[in-house]
Amino acid sequence: MRPRFKSRVPARSAMILGSFIFGSSAVLAAPYSVTDGADSNTPGTLRYGLNNGETEISIDTALAPLGSPLTYNGLNALTIHGNGATVSGGDFTLLEITQGADLAISNLDFEGPGGYSVHPAGQGGGKGIFVEVPLEREGVVSLILTDVTVKDVGDHGVHVSDCDIEGCGAGGGGGGDGSSASVYAWLDGVEIDGVGFGHFDADGLRVDERGDGDIYLYAIDSAFNGVGADGVELDEGDNGNVVAEIYDSTLNQNGAYCAPIDPEVPPYDDPTCVEDDDGDLVLDLDDGIDIDEAGDGDITVTMYNVVVNDNFDEGLDFDEAGEGNVKLELAFVHADANADEGVKADEENAGNIIALLNHVTVTNTRNNDGIQMEAADAGQVLVQMRDVTSSGNDGDGAKLEASGGGQLHVQLRDVSFTDNDGDGAQLEADKGWVMLKGDNDFSGNGDDEINLNGGVTEK
Repeated sequence: MRPRFKSRVPARSAMILGSFIFGSSAVLAAPYSVTDGADSNTPGTLRYGLNNGETEISIDTALAPLGSPLTYNGLNALTIHGNGATVSGGDFTLLEITQGADLAISNLDFEGPGGYSVHPAGQGGGKGIFVEVPLEREGVVSLILTDVTVKDVGDHGVHVSDCDIEGCGAGGGGGGDGSSASVYAWLDGVEIDGVGFGHFDADGLRVDERGDGDIYLYAIDSAFNGVGADGVELDEGDNGNVVAEIYDSTLNQNGAYCAPIDPEVPPYDDPTCVEDDDGDLVLDLDDGIDIDEAGDGDITVTMYNVVVNDNFDEGLDFDEAGEGNVKLELAFVHADANADEGVKADEENAGNIIALLNHVTVTNTRNNDGIQMEAADAGQVLVQMRDVTSSGNDGDGAKLEASGGGQLHVQLRDVSFTDNDGDGAQLEADKGWVMLKGDNDFSGNGDDEINLNGGVTEK
């Protein structure tokens, strides 16, 4: 049984919001029916309905490939019932919502031409679904996708941008201005696959939020796989929170856009792929999920029954750089063969990391620790792990650190941190403790079973 939701947007609230959006326009008028599949601006076509401000659309025929983007310039909420149809097109964005209108889409597929790559001849392409939020937008911008697939577009699969500059975020928060609105994304039965290979840093699901708003993500029975950059990136750059709940979903094999490049052999196919890491040229690869919060606000993440395998950088990557906390509740999460940490959380300023891991498995991380959590500026790291396995990783099984005078409090019960190249667990802080309960296994590691540094003691 799925646990009771604990975020600021519980399931009941999300269901009410979804019902409101799907049902509101139906009260006003019958849906506009798409009965002509041609890509033309004539009555009965999809383009005509969008151009003429229809707010509830039912696609009742097969659609011809597009010759240019579909655009909705209205302010009112838009609902599209796809009924199994496919929106396909070329090297451009398939659906653009230009004024930040609420959008609900069900049972509709979006397909680009595919064939994109890091090589110059393979670059280009647009997004699958793009919601642009104007600076004057207020309240909540909602995106509800049910039984939707997005495949083979060159840019982001789904992008909500509450930011006024091109390339907002680009892997980290902070740049640009945005509206005061929050962004709410609900994804149920969504598949985003094979997108993001026509541009650097093109993600499966991307939300950029600036101004004082928050980001809320609820995803269930969804897949974010084989994306050029991050499977999911949520980038909150000002004062505001990020709240994410992900259930019964996969985030696999993401971040490979830059992988064909050799950073030591110029000229590079895409110079933005190569970055200087303390004097070494390295590739800027990407994660299963990447959440950045740069202002004053928390990152709160709940995951249950999520698989995060074979990503080209971190599996789960959470970075909070302002006055806020990172709060994680992970249960039945499996992360295997990610190129960097399987689970990583960083708190760079005055804030804490509070994490509960239950039945989590992190194995075979190739270039770093299995689990890594670090808080700076006197932040506390408060971690409880139960029935957690972190084994076969190139670094430590778990590295937990509170620097700058912060405290570290860790409880480990029935964990297995075995056969790692480094320590089973490395714990470091000026002050702190670790409590061991149950049946724990720290055998077969390259260094220590448990390495206690600074003022950390066993309680």
